[in-house]
Amino acid sequence: MRHGWGVVGATFIVLFVGFGAAYTFSTFFPSLEHEFGATRAETSLVFSLAAFLYFGFGAISGRIADIMGPRELCIAGMAVVGAGLLLAAHATTLWEVCVGYGLGVGFGVGLAYVPAVGAVQRWFTTNRGMASGFAVAGIGFGTLAAPLIAIILIEAVDWRFAYLAMAVGILILGGGAAHFITVPANGPAAGPALSGFTVGEALSSRIFWILYLATLVLAFGMFIPFVHAVPHALDQGFSLVEANALVPLIGVGSTVGRFLLAPIADRIGRKLCLALLYAGMGAMLGAWMLVVPFWQLAIVAGVFGLCYGGFVALAPSVTADLFGLRSISAIIGLLYSSVGIGTLLGPPLAGLAYDEFSSYEWPFFAVACLAVVAACVIAFIPTGGQRPPG
Repeated sequence: MRHGWGVVGATFIVLFVGFGAAYTFSTFFPSLEHEFGATRAETSLVFSLAAFLYFGFGAISGRIADIMGPRELCIAGMAVVGAGLLLAAHATTLWEVCVGYGLGVGFGVGLAYVPAVGAVQRWFTTNRGMASGFAVAGIGFGTLAAPLIAIILIEAVDWRFAYLAMAVGILILGGGAAHFITVPANGPAAGPALSGFTVGEALSSRIFWILYLATLVLAFGMFIPFVHAVPHALDQGFSLVEANALVPLIGVGSTVGRFLLAPIADRIGRKLCLALLYAGMGAMLGAWMLVVPFWQLAIVAGVFGLCYGGFVALAPSVTADLFGLRSISAIIGLLYSSVGIGTLLGPPLAGLAYDEFSSYEWPFFAVACLAVVAACVIAFIPTGGQRPPG
């Protein structure tokens, strides 16, 4: 068990630096838009490509981790993220940023994310929700700290130097922590001996596709604030400091959500909490367009982060509850491909709407409604008695 908490700590660091790099994008958005004369739809596509890859590629990396273990995949992932940011720092066109940031961060985080989170699930049973919450809190802390660090570096030098500095930090911190992400001695090689669904059995289950479609619907709007929060706030006349505070505020809420909600969910029901979090994200996306003073927008960002953080903490545990541990990394990876598809479409479409109508209102309200629909779908997932076919 003590080793298991060490894996939780190592996963925390890997997710901190990996997703910290990913969720600084809104901070870089104005610099990239100005540097390359790009539209908001074009600039948004850089992040969406990365998010599509790191969520979509989890279906592959998760399956590999179930067979050979997570350590080597996590080490390779951190190396790819660092190399991608180094390339982005030297880009002369937005396309080169897409290759460096989009492919580098996308494939790199995709190699590490699901294997690391899946490894945590194998070390715990009764405290699985809490352990998962602590591990993925690295994403929340990364969302809080990395944009603040990035804006300091951008203001002190420029956006290229910020990417260089982030690359070095990821290679040192993330690469070092990845060496400690392992599974128990009877881990990957004993996969078939563990109880639960195989990948094929999960894909044949109606329950999996209900969960998949609900997550896909939610994902259309889930990452729009991570991309468009800063430019939207600047459009509304808020200062650069206020605009750049929004993503860290999401990070604060996200961190609190991972620590606070996961242990509560272990007691009152993880699936119920997940449905409520879906609805909460929808409500905050709608409120984002309705509030006017900055303090109200700050509260909305924080509560959105709270719900998002709870979702990230609980989704792997709910998946393990429904399908067991036999192929948990691969099944989580397949589920997260829905997030990749939604994220590939959502932020660029929001950017396109702004380019056409000079407003974010209708995309925010549309994805808010979709998130509430997703919450209702989650409520219909049967609980208890789920067994592999046969």
